[in-house]
Amino acid sequence: MLDEAERAVGTLLREQLPTGTTIRTEPPSDTWYGEHQEGESVGLFLHLVRESQSTGAIQGWSEERDPGGRVVRRTAAERHYELCYLVTAWASGYERELCLLGCVLRAVAHHPVLPMAMLTGTLLEASGPVALAIGQGDAPSAAPEIWSALGLRPRTFLDLVVTAPVAPVAVTEFAGPPVTLDLAVDATTPGNGGPARAATPDPASPSSASPSSATASSVTASSVTARSRRRARITEGAVDGATRGEAG
Repeated sequence: MLDEAERAVGTLLREQLPTGTTIRTEPPSDTWYGEHQEGESVGLFLHLVRESQSTGAIQGWSEERDPGGRVVRRTAAERHYELCYLVTAWASGYERELCLLGCVLRAVAHHPVLPMAMLTGTLLEASGPVALAIGQGDAPSAAPEIWSALGLRPRTFLDLVVTAPVAPVAVTEFAGPPVTLDLAVDATTPGNGGPARAATPDPASPSSASPSSATASSVTASSVTARSRRRARITEGAVDGATRGEAG
């Protein structure tokens, strides 16, 4: 996005600058104009990138749903960034440099928004415009220390701020449609205990030799046997990606 914005701004400035003027995007140097340099130059140096704090910025998400109401696409709001350029002019004299800076100022005044024909790549994909402004009194981008950092004496410059949107990537991978699974478990239990077992006769007991007693004991164990059935229902892949379990 940074290279696309720089090319678009350069295209706009070339339409306003005198023929033959060179636009240079590297850090400015006092060797740009001298005995061994031919022609005039305008420096377009990107020295700062920061997120826009505009109160009109949109927050949150937008969602697209299918006919059944399920979310199929979720997109975050566009983010906007301020690209801060140090614009300098390099010519044979100070008055000529002011003339070049005046051409840049006129170009921005006539085009506060970059024309769509000059945008390429991701700048075309974004829905927001690419805005241009010279200087922002409440938030200046070029600090006085920038000249010493570049090894230059202070000179006249323009503080060009390009506000460009970044198109977000849409999220399209979500949980699938709801699926219900029924799980059934059969258990044979005597009351609240485990499986029924026939009583074991005690040899020392007088009644152990009685067939009728053993039969009665077996019948009693069978009569208290209860068959219960438990069912569990699990729902996966709910609309919002949640998983729910129910038992009954």
